Amino acid sequence: LHRRDGVIISYQLCYSTQRLRSNCSSKGNVLYIEAENKFVRLDELLPATVYYFKVRAKTATGP
Repeated sequence: LHRRDGVIISYQLCYSTQRLRSNCSSKGNVLYIEAENKFVRLDELLPATVYYFKVRAKTATGP
């Protein structure tokens, strides 16, 4: 995958039941995912619960 800043090497996935700040604050769970992975499975989520997600791509130049 390509971005303006270069090839994407990984992703940061943040999720929480509370609204997340732009920097993925300590309120949520954070996963780091290699770019080759096409999907992520999140186990142990609670039914009938609203979750907030943020995804950031990282290149060699940074997030």
